[in-house]
Formats: sequence, C-alpha cells, structure tokens
Amino acid sequence: MTEARETTTFGGGAVESGFPVRLMTPGTELGARYEVRSVLGRGGTAVVYAAWDRELKRAVALKVLRADRVSEAMLKRLRREAAVARDAASPHLVRVFDIGQAGDAVFLTMELVEGESLRERLSRGPLTEEEALGITKQVLRGLSALHGLGIVHRDVKPGNVLLTPSGVAKLADFGLALDTESDETRATQTGGLLGTVEYLAPEQAVGGEVDGRADLYAVGVMLFEMVTGEVPFRRGTSIATVLAHLNERARELRQVRPSTPRWLSEVVARLLSKDPGDRYATAEEVLAALGRRSAGRAGTRSTRRRIARAVLAALVLLAGAGATIVTAPWRGRTVARIASAGTAGIRALDEDGKVLWERDDVPESGFCALVHVRGLSRQRVVALRHSPGARPAGPEGALLSFLSPSTGAVEREIRLAAPHAEAFAGEPARFSPAEVRALDLDDDGADEVLATFVHYNSAPSYVVLYEPAREESRLVFLGTGYHYVSGAADLDGDGRKEVVLHGTANGLGWYSAVAAVPAASLPEQERRSARADNPPVCSPDLPPSSGTETRSWYTLVGPPYGDAAQRSTARLDTSGGRLVLDGDERWEFTLDGFRVRATSAPPPNGRGEKRRTAYQELRAAGIAARTETWPDGLRHAREAAAAASGAGEALLAEWARRVEAGLLVRSGAVEDGVARFEELMRTTEVPALVAFDAGRALHRAGELRPAVDWYVRLAGGAGTGTGRNPWEALEGAVLALAETGRFDEAARVVVRFRGAFGEGAPHASMYAAFVDWKRGLAPGPERFESESALDLHRYWQLEARLARGESATALLSTLDAVDDPSNALGELRRLLRAELRMRAGAPAAEVLDSARAALTALRGARTQEPIARAHLDVATARFARIAEAAGKRDEVKETRAFLARVWGKSERAIRRQAS
Repeated sequence: MTEARETTTFGGGAVESGFPVRLMTPGTELGARYEVRSVLGRGGTAVVYAAWDRELKRAVALKVLRADRVSEAMLKRLRREAAVARDAASPHLVRVFDIGQAGDAVFLTMELVEGESLRERLSRGPLTEEEALGITKQVLRGLSALHGLGIVHRDVKPGNVLLTPSGVAKLADFGLALDTESDETRATQTGGLLGTVEYLAPEQAVGGEVDGRADLYAVGVMLFEMVTGEVPFRRGTSIATVLAHLNERARELRQVRPSTPRWLSEVVARLLSKDPGDRYATAEEVLAALGRRSAGRAGTRSTRRRIARAVLAALVLLAGAGATIVTAPWRGRTVARIASAGTAGIRALDEDGKVLWERDDVPESGFCALVHVRGLSRQRVVALRHSPGARPAGPEGALLSFLSPSTGAVEREIRLAAPHAEAFAGEPARFSPAEVRALDLDDDGADEVLATFVHYNSAPSYVVLYEPAREESRLVFLGTGYHYVSGAADLDGDGRKEVVLHGTANGLGWYSAVAAVPAASLPEQERRSARADNPPVCSPDLPPSSGTETRSWYTLVGPPYGDAAQRSTARLDTSGGRLVLDGDERWEFTLDGFRVRATSAPPPNGRGEKRRTAYQELRAAGIAARTETWPDGLRHAREAAAAASGAGEALLAEWARRVEAGLLVRSGAVEDGVARFEELMRTTEVPALVAFDAGRALHRAGELRPAVDWYVRLAGGAGTGTGRNPWEALEGAVLALAETGRFDEAARVVVRFRGAFGEGAPHASMYAAFVDWKRGLAPGPERFESESALDLHRYWQLEARLARGESATALLSTLDAVDDPSNALGELRRLLRAELRMRAGAPAAEVLDSARAALTALRGARTQEPIARAHLDVATARFARIAEAAGKRDEVKETRAFLARVWGKSERAIRRQAS
C-alpha cells in the first residue's frame, strides 16, 4: 500500500520529528465502526492503519488521507482509487471495499494484506529467478485486469506490490490510475511528476500520452531489480534519472547477473524499450513470453519514433520548467492488436498504439482474435458480439462475426455449432461467450478459431472449433465447469495437434483440471463428415462420446484456482517429452496426461486404463445415487478409489472417497459417513469443498441440524482458500434452517457469512430477504437483487411481487420470458405458473394436472435437491389452493398429510408457516 509498512506506536497521537502528521494510536476509534490497531505505513499523502471493523467483525486496512493534504485533487484521487479497485476484480489486486468519512478524516476501507511489500523483501537482497518470475506473473495478471478496463496504473513499483505469507502478490495503490477513456480522471500534481522516477516509462516522464505499455515498462524495471538487486537507472537527482530513462540504454540483465538465462534477459530488454511500440503490446503477451521462455520478436522501430523520442528528450528540461508538451496523434494503417475499451467494448489499435476503430457490442478483447487466413496477406478480425442484456445463446448456436480490419464493420457472420438442449442434464441451454483464440492447429500457416462458451448462471461450458478453410464448425469439448484453451500440441505423435484445456472440474470435486482433446480434422479420405467422425470430448463425469475416451485425457491437478489462474499457456517440451503449462503456477505432464512429480518410483503399469476405469466407476456411482440404490453406489465409489490409487491419481482417489462418504450418509449410515468426512478434513487441501459435501449429503438425508453445522464451517477455518462460492454454503444453511422454522438463527448465519467473506459472499441480502419472506414478513421485491443471474433468486423475486399484490398477467409475462430448467426449480416455476393462470381467469380444473405433476416431481426430488425440500411447504400450499378451487378436497388433505410426515410437523404448524 505504501513504501514503508511500520507498526511503531506513537503514544497519545504525538507528532514524530520529521513527519509533521499526528498519527492515530492503537485503540483510536474512527467513527463508531472502526478501531485502529496499528500503523502499517505512511506516504506523502496518506497513512495506512490496520483496523478492526466492528460491524462486519473483520480486520481491514484504512488508508486515511493526511489532514494537511485534503484538497479537491486529493479527494478526486481517493475516489478514483476506490472506483478503480471496485471495477477491476482480480486476486492480484488489493480490494477496496468503500470510501468513508468520520469527522475531518477521509479514508478508504481496504483488504488487509498480511505479509510484506516487495520493497521490504528486496531490502534483504535479490530474489531467485523463480521467485522473481512468480511475482512478475501475478503482477501482470493484476495489470491485465486493470488494462482490460482501459485503466493504466502509472505507479507500478515494489512498494505497491504486497506479498502474502502464502506467496500471493497483490498490486495496490490505484491513486494515480488513469482511465484512458476519460479526461476527467487525469490527475495533476504541481511541481512534480506523477509516479516514481526510477520506474517511469520515458513517455510518462515527459507528460506524454500513456497506455498500458507504460506499466509494462515499470514491470521490466521491477523484474530487473528483483533479479539483480538494483534498478537499471538511478542517478544523483530526479531529473538526471528521468534523462537516463529517455536517453540511456539499460544494461543487459546478463551483464549484471551472468547466470540469468538469455531468454529472460531479452524479455527484460524488450520491456525496457524506450519506444512503447517496441515493447510487448499487452500484459497477456508478456505472460505468454514468460510461459514459453522466449522473448519473441520486437516490432521494427520507425524513423518517426526515433525522431519523436529525440524531440521528447530535448524537451524534458522545458517540461521541468512548467512547459506543456503536446504529442501528435499519428495513425497507423492496419490493426496490430485489439484492446479492451474501458468497462465494455473493444478498440483496434495500429502499430503505434493509436485507435483505428471501436465497438461496444464486443465485451472485451478476449472475445475477439486476429486470424491468419490462407491466401490473405493481412490478418482478419473475428469476434463474438454480445451486448449487455443480450439473450444467451441456446441450441441454435452463437454467431461468429468477421470484422473489417480497417473499419470494424461486420463483413460476414458464421453460425457456430452448439450442444443440443439436453446436453447438460437439468441446465437450460443458456450460454455466453467467454473467449476466442486463434491457433494454427495443422501448421499450414493459417489459423483455426476456438471459441469458448460458459453457462449463463451455472457450471457447464463448451468449446467449438471453426475452420475457415472448410467453413465448418464443430464441438470439440463439453464440460461441467468452466474450461479455457491453453494452447495446442501434438501429444500422441500422430501429426495432428490436441487442444489443451485448463479449468475447474465441477462434476469431479471442483478440483482444477487439465484436458487434452483432439481437434484437427481427420484427413479427407478418413472422414465422411466433420460432425460424425469428430465427436466432442466430454469431461469424465458426463457420458462419453463414442470413441473419444482413448483419444483424449483428463486429469485433476490441484485445488481450484479461479478463472484468472486458469488462463495458462501450454507448450510442448520436445527435449524432455513433456507438456508444460505456465500460469500462476507451473505444471509439467507426461504426454499421456499425468503430473510429473519429483520421485524415482516408476509409473504404475496401465495407469491410463486404470484412470479411465476410475472415471467409469464414478459415473456409475452417480447413477446409483440418483436412483438411490445405495449398495451399488458404495461399491462403485470404492472401486473408483482403488482404480484411481492404482493409477497414481491421488486427487481422483480423494474425490471417490468424498463420494463414498456422501453415499454412506444418504444410505442411513450417518455416523460412518460423518466419520469419513472428518477423516478427509484432516488430510485434504480443499477443506471447504469437503465441508460443503458433508453439509449437502446430510441436507439430502434430512439431517438438517448437522447439515447446518457443516455448512457454517465455511465461515470458519474451512472457508479459507478456494473452492465453491461461499453463497452456496450460505444458501444450504439458510434453506435448512428455514425448513425447520429457525428463522432467527438463519438471519444470524447470514450475518456470520457476510462478516467472514465480505464481498466474497455475494447475495447475502438476498438470503436475508428470503428468511423474512419465509417467516411471513413479505419483503418487497426491491430487497431481491433484480440483476442476479441465479434462477432461484429470480424465482424469489416473483414470489415477492406476488405477495405484494402485483397482477397475475404481469407476473406471467416475466415468468414466460425465460425457459424453465428441468430440475426442482423448474417445477416450482411450473407450479407458480399454474396458480397465476388460475388467478388470471383460467379454470382451476384446467391447471390442476400441471400443478399435480409439478408437485409430484418436487416430492420425488426432495432427497436429491435441497431446493425442493426447502420449498415443499410453499408448493403444498399452492397446490392445495388450486385443488380446493377445483373441488379436490381429498387431494388437499393427502397433500398436507404427506408434508407433515416428511417434515415431522403437525398439519396446523405447516399451514401456519406456509401461509
């Protein structure tokens, strides 16, 4: 957060010599909400404190503006810092929660990052190459999130990089950040430069226009410093240092530290290019270079760039004297790269970084790619257009647009292949674009296009391949969990490349996973049609397509890392015969898809077949769980664990044991199942996932009290780390407590989760409103998040609107605008539709059959889906009203009696709660 992180206490708020600012002492209250614990650091404009948030019961950092520096300009920078940090969500950016004021103190409430700054770490000497690269990659991922919003940090330096004890690097201090879209956000400072001179890019030093490449220059300086222990330019005065940035060539890394690999020295040299056009264009390009351990080719320096740099160098002294420098907007002739434009949209840039055209219907740069097309000298631009509020793509498939490189106009569109409506059981076909990649899969000099789509509000994803030469598209991968393309390589030596994917295996325990799937078309004589002879590969929890299991592999590699960390780069190490994935971490695999580990033991015989057997047994266990044939399910789970262990796949074996524990609970052997879960909690790297599994199994078995205890573990020790979203456990706990009528406890659980996770537990207000609705308080629809993408939340909003007396016709219009999912929530929606139709004038007898079918389905789903059992009272009361109106009093009585049996309450108590 600041250059120094101190914890010295200054008693009584005394003024320290040389620092004319009164510091708050431990115990000082800031407003009624925050209690100061210690001083973390201080700078020229603010002091940063560790504090305790009494309302949310968590430690935070407070960045308090110095009283002598409060001005409109400083307040503007503070507001900018809050806005930037809120918009640019990334695990490698320090989160800012809010901006506040107490008395004359103005402050930001921020994430408290335990650990030290990179500046403190460097005070102990240079870093190893691997340490330096690990930190650099994480900083680049944070910058990628910023640059994706069109924001330039402008003050990247070691003091603004915070390192946690677990090795996570977070970029802080967005007070100088510049939104390249808005002149309103350009900060000024009289008598000085914005930024720190040792890390200033030449164009930034002279007050010229800057973009993300200025931040990449600073990254180059930091990487140089991490490896060597010194910055490339430091002179006796600030102006001398600025002149060195402008006119002197940095020493090569290998000259200062001879053991440095040549490729790394070349990467740093390119980052430190004087001309922005000679640097990497984006943070993603630097990550790719670090991943492949090759600097790549720099652009050709034009004469006008050299002239411009000389002019700027000559004018720097005038800039120091207060003169204004105006740069000329040189325009290129063709697209060199595509960048994100602010919070939404893209802009095409020429080789000089000047804007050629913009579009606001392509969400970000990851939704488009530059493609080499056979027979054309220039690259083409392909994009997935998706405006805010656009309807997600269904079975008809999305449109891939070819855009004019010079104007951005749509030249033609191709309808892409898509999964059929029932490809993912229980999930309606609603997919949004996630990314577009251009890869040359057959080494013919022309690119193929790979487009990834993710479910609008749930787990599935798919990847579709478009071949411009054939003008054909086909599915190459279906998965339960978001999977992204990392690259392509010929792994089996057949001359055709496999596409490497990295994602989360939602259907296999939520572990991080890597897959290799065939993508290149079969030779013409071997294929009758691309769709028939090239079926898509599925993640192993789904039924496999014919013939794909032996032509692909899928492996679990570690805890879930989140979307940003899964944007890795794959490359083939031909010398070692290994597949290497470089991202936040580095993974190495044998070409048949097994992690390379530091062991001298030979690999198990037949391990590929054993892994496939484990997947087959797990699919069988899943079928047995759905049909509630517990002995079969337990047998399959145990055989899966044995096969996975025999293949050396420890995480797959752990998932099989998690499945077995859940089946034990649901079969009635509750104590044995809970004991297995406790044993797993002692050994697993993913305690949050195990705790959720236990809570869900107990919930399905009707053991609601212990289910809640397991769910709320995620708000304690089991919640640390990554895994399922906290709101999923919150939802489980709230549904279970509401079913038992413990509404006050449910409300306390909401507060507990909000305190534990803050912004990490979204939708907390939604669940608080649900609790009030279930206890009969009829909260207004405004308390339910209208923008939530979750179908359950939208259903609750409809119920709230109905309770407030909104017309049945209006509610039917909203209900019919979205397809019903084929699960318990879909049945709740169908039952609601039946009553709304009756209220709109349809005879009760006309809607009775539909209502009866929906209630019957909900009864059957109560042991599989907690949503079904939690809303069984609402569904029963709704059906009773319809049946009563249709004169079916016997059905009304039977329905209420059934609910009393399964809920263990009297019919009167249930009617009172359901009303």
